[in-house]
Amino acid sequence: MKIFKDILGYYKDELFSDAFPIKEVSDIVYEVTTKIVSRDLNVKVDIGANDSEEVEEGGEDTGVADAGVVKVNNLVDSHRLQVTNFDKKGYLTYLKGYMKEIEVYLAENNPDRVAAFKKGAQEYAKTIVGNFDKYTFYQGENLDAEGMVALSYFSEEDPNVQYFIFWKDGVRGEKY
Repeated sequence: MKIFKDILGYYKDELFSDAFPIKEVSDIVYEVTTKIVSRDLNVKVDIGANDSEEVEEGGEDTGVADAGVVKVNNLVDSHRLQVTNFDKKGYLTYLKGYMKEIEVYLAENNPDRVAAFKKGAQEYAKTIVGNFDKYTFYQGENLDAEGMVALSYFSEEDPNVQYFIFWKDGVRGEKY
């Protein structure tokens, strides 16, 4: 399995893995396809003991109240992503600083990539601005202010499919 981690910030949070379908978009971002799934919050523990004497015949003693089932995004749940908020001006300010940090990182680690990144990032930023209202913003579990903010939007065809956008040059894949 390959886990993709943030290259910036203090914590270098896990953001996604190859357990999810990943598509490379315009050589600048990854689009990860995720789903809304049901998650059972009830804890089921079988310690191998006999039923409690207080349980009536045919009854079941779970020892805990029913916690229920919730709907979650499988990527958000698996990688503990945290939702965050931006207005357009705030996001553009963040994005400008983030892109600058990625450029510095690339200049030190992959100088041949800097020009392509700058051009592609500027073009993709226009796409983001044009569709700003459809996005929800997520960060890694530690909400690292210097880390990546992923963009998310729902499929128009299937309300249970959600797409996440991650900057390709902002992540590093590690095999496990």
